[in-house]
Amino acid sequence: MQPTVLLVHGGPGMDSSYLAAFAQRAGQFAQVRTYNQHPLAGEDPTAFTMGDLVNQLREHIQAGVQQADGQPLTVLAHSWGTHVALHTLRQHPELAVARLTLWNAVPLTWSAFHEAAARQLPRICAADLARIEELEASGTEADGLEVMRLAADSYLAPAHAGLDVGVRRYNPTACATIASTAQGYDLTDVMFPATLQVSTVWGEYDHFQPSDWPPAQLTRTRSYTLPNCGHFPFAEVPDQALALLREILEQG
Repeated sequence: MQPTVLLVHGGPGMDSSYLAAFAQRAGQFAQVRTYNQHPLAGEDPTAFTMGDLVNQLREHIQAGVQQADGQPLTVLAHSWGTHVALHTLRQHPELAVARLTLWNAVPLTWSAFHEAAARQLPRICAADLARIEELEASGTEADGLEVMRLAADSYLAPAHAGLDVGVRRYNPTACATIASTAQGYDLTDVMFPATLQVSTVWGEYDHFQPSDWPPAQLTRTRSYTLPNCGHFPFAEVPDQALALLREILEQG
């Protein structure tokens, strides 16, 4: 039976569209499921909280395990998705997860998150940054996509400047609401069962990379670096990202 992989995308407020091509290709060697953090049609984005994301991810993991006839699955979380995955597994250690692979992980504390953001912002020109602030204040999805376009290059390796990373939905209101409910978070005490295989993946040019990874207690964490890559490996270096996922799944 092929291993089951649950993809947990970044954000907050985005959908899983930028992972679609990667998920389709990974389907050659795995059963791939995708967890979508974006508010569904009719949902109030101002009522979307971190607690909602944790509960929904727990349900997705349980459904994936059931579909795999009880076999533990692999969770691949990206960017803000690593935050959601860590919260979920800390609160629900009983979940049947065999591997947790964290790609371009966010910092483990709220203060470190702001430090990383402070390093990121100077990579956006002043005019674009001012425009981003105006667009985010509007809260519309159309303006949200323009925010992503203006900010994208600050997250990419130099060789990939101008690349469309594939995000097709972004709700600034949901982003702000979820972030507000995550204020003050601290995951430095996160602990996992000894049976859980944990790995981290970074881009060589990921300027958002935190300085507090890995946690001291995760001494068995395997770490990988993707060359010529920033914060969006699935768009920047899709072939290398796919090969690395296959390698992670094949480890005993």
